[in-house]
Amino acid sequence: MIRGIILIAIVRMTISFHSHLCEKLEQANLDGQLSTVATVIRSDFRLAGFNSLVKPFTKIGAQETEFLADIDNDSTVENVHYYLSDPPGGRHPRSHMMLYRSIDSEIGKVVSSQIIYMNIEYFDNLGQLTTDNTKVNSVNLTIKIESSYAVNDRFLESAWQVHLFPPNL
Repeated sequence: MIRGIILIAIVRMTISFHSHLCEKLEQANLDGQLSTVATVIRSDFRLAGFNSLVKPFTKIGAQETEFLADIDNDSTVENVHYYLSDPPGGRHPRSHMMLYRSIDSEIGKVVSSQIIYMNIEYFDNLGQLTTDNTKVNSVNLTIKIESSYAVNDRFLESAWQVHLFPPNL
């Protein structure tokens, strides 16, 4: 009888440990994916306006932005475009938006396929929100991603928010 109770306790503890471990691993995976997205975006925005003789932002929006930058340092200015799009087949409950990045006229490449929220705000040199693309001096970016599947009956999230001050603006 006592052996049975001890065995049941050990099995429950093992299941609980496994469940907790799965959740921690998925959260670490999600954080790593968001870190990659953040690195790409931060690198591109840091170069906004580099080698450009005109105001770099050509399109600004809450879920889309386009700017000029010499991202490969070849003295040729490229047009960098970030935008959200529905996944192939359309959105449905629990589906995520796709964040794309395109350079010049190439087809956009997926930066993340797990976006549940993205917001871009633009600020002028006085720190005031602006909708005028010629007055952009800094950018506040917020991104949230979500796990593709439920872990312990819930979906995990990871968020990143940054206020970027590209030096070439």
